[in-house]
This record gives sequence, C-alpha cells and structure tokens, in this order.
Amino acid sequence: MSKFNSAYLKMSERLWLGLAIVCIFVAAYFFITKNSENGLFVLGMTCVSGLMYGLRRGFRRKLEAAEAAAKANYKNQKDKN
Repeated sequence: MSKFNSAYLKMSERLWLGLAIVCIFVAAYFFITKNSENGLFVLGMTCVSGLMYGLRRGFRRKLEAAEAAAKANYKNQKDKN
C-alpha cells in the first residue's frame, strides 16, 4: 500500500470520526433546545457516521495486515532462494 493510500485511508477514517463527534453535540443541542424530531435525525446521522468510521477502520486494518503478510511472504521466499 502506498503512502498516499495509507494517508487517504487514515484521513477519511478521522473525518468520519470527527463527523460522528460533531453530530453527537448537534443532536444534544437539538434535543435540548428544539424538537426531538430534528434531534432524532441528527442522531441517525451520528449512527451512520459511526458505522462508516468502523467500516473504514476495519478496511484499513485488513489492508495493512494483508500488506504485512505479503511482505513477510516475499521475504521468506527471497530468503529460501
């Protein structure tokens, strides 16, 4: 995985996490000051953001593990020759 891909994956992961955190505060604001219908909508967006964060994080971890396994396999093959 190139440095660009790794940086992109980490950036998008942090973006979704940041959006989820902001949505939590916005939902709390809507529940306190306005009607609960708006708060429920923003709370739903918080769940979507949290889900996307989890998916991105899992995807990045799988890619990093696959890359590490490929490098180890390549090194073992190189050492045998």
